[in-house]
Amino acid sequence: MLHIITESNKELKNRVFPLPDGVRKILQKTLEEYKGDKTIEGYKRLNNILDMNNISYNEMKRIKNFFDNYKGTDKSFEYILNGGDAMKTWVNNTLNTATKAVHDFKQAKKDAGISNAFIKSHSKDRQNKKKNKPTQVKFNTKNANRNMLNNTSLKYESKKHTIIISEEQEKILKEAADDQFSTQELSAIPSFKGKVDYCTKHLGQYIGKGSSRITFQIDDEKVLKLAFNGKGVAQNKEEDRAYGTIFPKIYESDDNGLWIISEFVLPCKAQDFKHCFGLTFKEFQSFISSCGKYRFDKNFWNPMPKEKWIELIENNEELAEFDDYIGNYGHIVCGDMERICNYGLTKRNGQPTIVLLDSGLTEDVYYTHYKKW
Repeated sequence: MLHIITESNKELKNRVFPLPDGVRKILQKTLEEYKGDKTIEGYKRLNNILDMNNISYNEMKRIKNFFDNYKGTDKSFEYILNGGDAMKTWVNNTLNTATKAVHDFKQAKKDAGISNAFIKSHSKDRQNKKKNKPTQVKFNTKNANRNMLNNTSLKYESKKHTIIISEEQEKILKEAADDQFSTQELSAIPSFKGKVDYCTKHLGQYIGKGSSRITFQIDDEKVLKLAFNGKGVAQNKEEDRAYGTIFPKIYESDDNGLWIISEFVLPCKAQDFKHCFGLTFKEFQSFISSCGKYRFDKNFWNPMPKEKWIELIENNEELAEFDDYIGNYGHIVCGDMERICNYGLTKRNGQPTIVLLDSGLTEDVYYTHYKKW
């Protein structure tokens, strides 16, 4: 579950919250008693929190999102290093109280006869200034064959946005799993070859294959990612744990990480970033480099000025989520995040939305399964 940004929450955007002495003592004790790997991000993050007198709203939101989406036990190092029950309770209570206080204040103003208490004032000319985002997104197949040069393409379009897909891709979008496909039966098959044969029989040929996973199309909303080695299992588990709107939705997963069913997305193009974020793809790459540089003091090829990076995080919730993800999982993810092939386009609330693909390549997965010493 995500901490949803409402009008009340927006009023908290620049707020900071003092860390209570009681919670600080518990976190300090956790830090002192921890005997595990002190180079992992969880340990560094706990140190950073203890160095703070106040915690920003964005950091509070990150902590809440972690606990809301955490599926492990309360005995794991990951849970403990994020503050455990004490931090979870304090963050939830503090955010709920602060949000309610803003709402109650606005309600009091409204009851007193002050109009538009729940509407943020603005100076935009609604008559003359158009919105940047489209109001409608749809598939347009009418006369597509005559309009495309190769006569084999379709358009995914809005008023300002067009994505061309092939007839083969359209066929994939319209195909669905047959009535015999069952994830229970899939999990019961002992061998990888048997799983592939089962998926091929009921889902058709795979649509993608990497160094650790093979992907099958289930229908126009879902894909199945099947792991064929330890790397794939680790990445499936990480993707299943990922939280936030910048990731494809996870509908179902195997307890052992052998497969996950996630949201199907279209390939992302460079112009999509300008459309969705107001940044060219090169500017977006620079933003990702900046997250690695300023969060971890690492050298990256093209960071933007720190003031610009901070401004983007403070004024764009989606970009702030990308920054949170890098902060949580380490600078190693930045490399893949600067490659356009690792982004997809989906539709949320009627609007095109860019999501990060293959988020399972975290720092832990990289050093455990990919790094060659």
